[in-house]
Amino acid sequence: MNDYNIGDLVRVKKSKGYSPIVPYGIIGLITKVKETATDEIEYLVLFGDKQTFLLYHKELELVS
Repeated sequence: MNDYNIGDLVRVKKSKGYSPIVPYGIIGLITKVKETATDEIEYLVLFGDKQTFLLYHKELELVS
């Protein structure tokens, strides 16, 4: 599993396993990376001007 870094552009993936809080396909910028107590990595992703959401690795894919 590749981790993402601050400044990476990511796209929200479509998945049947969860219901994303943002529409799939939307692109955002990672502004903060945090590891949880259960060793899961959380990403604070900025969409548009001021919309920021906390997402997990499985919900994102790197935009090339």
